[in-house]
Amino acid sequence: MNRRAVQWGVIALAIALVAATGWQVQSQQEPRTSGDLPFDFYVLALSWSPAFCASDAGQGSPMQCGPGADFGFITHGLWPQFERGWPSFCQSPYGQDMPRDTATALLPIMPDRGLIEHQWDKHGTCSGLSQERYAERIEEATARIFVPSLFDGSTPDTLDASAIEHAFQQANPDLSQDGIAIACPGGRFTEVRICLDRNLNPRNCQEVDRQGCQQAGLNIAPR
Repeated sequence: MNRRAVQWGVIALAIALVAATGWQVQSQQEPRTSGDLPFDFYVLALSWSPAFCASDAGQGSPMQCGPGADFGFITHGLWPQFERGWPSFCQSPYGQDMPRDTATALLPIMPDRGLIEHQWDKHGTCSGLSQERYAERIEEATARIFVPSLFDGSTPDTLDASAIEHAFQQANPDLSQDGIAIACPGGRFTEVRICLDRNLNPRNCQEVDRQGCQQAGLNIAPR
């Protein structure tokens, strides 16, 4: 087999690998960045910690929910997203585990090591970033969103989903009505999901917004 035939064979194999595994194929020369990957945007998920701590699952998270803990919103995750659907549990060239030091740096905004490790395994591995860079993106995205004063400590017992969205829009003027969604399983307010482009600027996201809660009179767990 001549040299040209070998070259074309290698190219054909590479194309087959891309077709089979999507965008999990990694350059041999240098790591790919999020800008090289074909996801469309991020969803920044901010969870209302008192709702989680009032659940059975919260009893297994002493750092977030134990005595002396007083969290309002915590960062649930930063999720690569398609316009329709999302990738998850990708094969990362950086490995599937979150280094302890990197996880420790995130504890002030994600106060549970299990949460941090799970978020990397499910979502971070699909970002094309290293664990350290992904953690930095989480911190940066969180810092860009201001929490409304409505949630400072005297939050009403009930709120409409639309009122929560409006409060976040007032605190973040660049955030549009079509770029935010509320989660409310069982009529309980649990989470705000905010769509950000890959530069972490607010953007619209029709599918995420459409799936958001529109219910009135949501139960707000007290802080």
